[in-house]
Order: sequence, then C-alpha cells, then structure tokens
Amino acid sequence: FYMEDQVISVPKDDVVQIDKTHSDQKVTPHVEKTADTDFGIPDGFRDLVWGSKLSDITGMVKTETDTGLTGVVEFVRPDDVLRIGEAKLKSIIYSFWQDQLYTVTIWTQNESNYKALRRTVFERFGEGSRGKASIERYIWSDRLTDRMLEYIKETEYGLLWMRSRDLDKKLKLSKYDAHISYIKWLR
Repeated sequence: FYMEDQVISVPKDDVVQIDKTHSDQKVTPHVEKTADTDFGIPDGFRDLVWGSKLSDITGMVKTETDTGLTGVVEFVRPDDVLRIGEAKLKSIIYSFWQDQLYTVTIWTQNESNYKALRRTVFERFGEGSRGKASIERYIWSDRLTDRMLEYIKETEYGLLWMRSRDLDKKLKLSKYDAHISYIKWLR
C-alpha cells in the first residue's frame, strides 16, 4: 500500500483485516508490535534480561552444540516466535554461563531475510560501526550489551549476535583467576 508517497508492505501473516477507503480519504495505519516479534528489553532479549537464571526459565531445550567456551551451554526455546520485524528467522540460540543468560544468537537464511533483519536492527540500534566495506558486518556496544550483525554471502546466512558485557568480563576474568590461583598455589 502507499503511505506518505512510499510503497509499504506488511507480511501476509500479519494482516488481520483489509478496509477499503475512498482515494481522497487519509488513513493512518496502525501497526502493533508485540514483544515476541521484537527485541524486547534493552538489557537482554525479548523477555529475558542478561544474567537471567536458566533454572528460572521454562521451556528451554539444550542443544548438542559445543560452544568451545568452558561452561557455556546453548539452548533453544521451541515455542519462540522465529520472526523479528519482517525477517523470518532460522533459529534463536540462548547461551548460558554459570546458569546465567550470557549471549543470544539469531540466525537468518537467505539474503532477503538478512536484509529485513538488518532494517529492523538499524531502526532499533542505528547503523553501528563497520570495519571493512568488503565485509557485511556491523558492531554496536553500549553500557550493557555488545552486538554484531553479519551476513555470510557464501552460505547465505545472516546472524545477529548479542552478549552481556558484564558476564563477558566475568567469564574472561574467571579464566585468569584460575591461572593466578594455580600460580599462587605453586608458590
């Protein structure tokens, strides 16, 4: 449909009703965003704040993926709405460290879904910083969260990765603490 001299589209699944108007009648469209198709809270994702305890969240199912990080375990929510804005998502992966929500990774498949996700991310967080122009990667950091949006052209996968800055610092310090404790023990 046309709105303010622009062509606007709405995903078919989001259409509840179509009302016809006279061509000279002004209509203000009403688009309702729901928490389960948006990013939700600024200090986490959807209804989960960074550091949320896994043991307090119902419906999480552990994946068989090895994250490569000691103590970091990945889960999915089978009932998750796999959509953000107009982007259809392949999956949403929740990673926990020491029973606390540490990262969220959102995957898209194909360029059109990635571009839809990128539009929504830009609307929410701005355009971010970009390193090499040859790589489709954007980075944001604020006081609470690091974010990275990337598209891998060869595989046609896009991803939005978000992590708790506080938990990331604690995870990295825990690695050093273990080494320091061992060195102190040796003395």
